Order: sequence, then C-alpha cells, then structure tokens
Amino acid sequence: QIMILIKYNSKKIMKKSTIFLLLLLLSSCIAKTKMSLSSSYKNEFILNKNKKYLFIKNNLHTNDLSFIKTVDNDFKNIFGENLHIKNSLLEFENDRFVRVTNGFIDIMKETYSEDFDYLVIIRFVRKPENKDDLDNKFIKVKIDDISKTRVYHTILQIIDLKQGKVVYSEEAISDYKKNFSTGITTTPIKQLYDTYNYLLKEFNKNLDK
Repeated sequence: QIMILIKYNSKKIMKKSTIFLLLLLLSSCIAKTKMSLSSSYKNEFILNKNKKYLFIKNNLHTNDLSFIKTVDNDFKNIFGENLHIKNSLLEFENDRFVRVTNGFIDIMKETYSEDFDYLVIIRFVRKPENKDDLDNKFIKVKIDDISKTRVYHTILQIIDLKQGKVVYSEEAISDYKKNFSTGITTTPIKQLYDTYNYLLKEFNKNLDK
C-alpha cells in the first residue's frame, strides 16, 4: 500500500510539474504589451455638462464599426447631450494626423467659439504608419529580424475655445513586441482597444478627483 501511495504521489507531482512547465513555456511565447502614459500640460479641465462640446476623432484608420461606436458612446456618456460629434474640422483632412499647435488652436477658436465652449479631440497614431486600414494587415519585417513591433498612441486633448488654450492633455502609449516567429499574438484591433481603454480609464480617474 505504501509503494502504491508513493507511486501515486510521484505521478501527481510529475503531472503538476508538467502543467507548470507548459504554462511557463506558454507565457514566454505570449507577446506582451507595455503600457505607459504621458502628458505635457497641467490638467485644468473641470467637467460641466451644461457647457457645449465639439468632439472629433482624428487619424483613426479603422473600419471596425464596433470600436467607432464604443468611442462615441463612451464620450456621450461622459459629456452628456451637449456633446456634438463632428467628422472633420474645416479644411483639415481627418484621415491625416492633426497637430495641435497654437495656429490650430487659434483657427478652432475663431471658427467654433461662438457655438461651442470646448473642443474635445482624440487622435490616434499607429506605427508602422497606417495610411490604410491596419486591422487586417500583417506587419512587414525584415527577413533577418523575426521580432514584430507595434507602437500605438491614443491622445486626448480638450481645448477651451473661449480662452484658446489646452486645458487637458493625456497620451496613452502601448508598445507591443513579438520576440518569436511563432507564439500568441495581440491583434492590431485589440491593441487599439487596449490603448484607448487605458487612456479612458485615466481620464475618468482625473474627472473623479
């Protein structure tokens, strides 16, 4: 009976060890995404749902309607019924990255300050560059470099159109790197969601302060 018990326990230990090694191996094959936040402006924004907000999504480059609706609904829930969603701003091409410079802010103030109090602009940068929809495309890599890298940025800025200045700015950055030619990967659309959600979580946290 003792010998049978020893054999049983040995098999049990070996089984657990095998499972542990498999999990360890599997985790090493998963390409992990590093997330970080960056901001170069002081947060001066206080949410007032009685104010009027103009909302624009810039340089998005995705045909995923679910993601687009998610973004719109999230911001409607935050800002309320006074959020107006616009597809493009004046002569600026919305499928190209808009730089929020002093000149840009002056134009926005001159054009929209009579009808709106704030411009809420969320911009997306996806590297490698996303001139076309990246969701269903493989990333090109050199033959001698089996690693695959994607760096996504989601930038949220709120511009006070009456004062003509940035009152909120936050950027979420996700750095994805696959070190092996095989293994579990994060899809581009999931990375887009993850980066956006990381930013939105931080924004909601700042609103609660």
